[in-house]
Amino acid sequence: PELQPYLKHLHTMISLSSPHMGNLGSSSYILPSVLWLFEKSVKATLLSQLRLADHPDPYKSFFYLLSLSPEIGDFKNVILVSSKQDTFIPYHSARFEVPPSHLSTPTHDKSKLYIKMCNNVIESLDKHSFPPSKVFRLDVDFGSTSLSMWNDMTGRTFHAAFIDNTTFMEMFFNLFWVLISDR
Repeated sequence: PELQPYLKHLHTMISLSSPHMGNLGSSSYILPSVLWLFEKSVKATLLSQLRLADHPDPYKSFFYLLSLSPEIGDFKNVILVSSKQDTFIPYHSARFEVPPSHLSTPTHDKSKLYIKMCNNVIESLDKHSFPPSKVFRLDVDFGSTSLSMWNDMTGRTFHAAFIDNTTFMEMFFNLFWVLISDR
């Protein structure tokens, strides 16, 4: 409610490999275990939210309820930047897309939840505003930069590259300046 007067000024949302659908469908074998251990030791609410385990009913979890929020449709443009090399954040979660693994098991509870969340967000982008928001999905390949075995195992190397790689940032803002500048 406090932001209501500003919603008409929303122009472009840029998301650099963010887990919009939580951490369901992570391609990392080690990361879910690390997050679970970290959550138990630190008691961080965000980590249980990422696993959609912050409420006994996943349809009342933070990320599911967020998927029902129509405000994303107030943006004229939505730029979703992701990389298959970034196994820290599930690739499809960063893109508002349903992974093939969920499509092949559509009756599985987590698949149903994930598909419903994606549909909620896409509906908000399509129906909340006129004209509908333009969605750009940018897939980035950073080459074969390697910093350490631990970072490679968790996928952190390429997750951090979105903001650490100045060449990428310069190219990104040069390519998308027209969308970002509101002119």
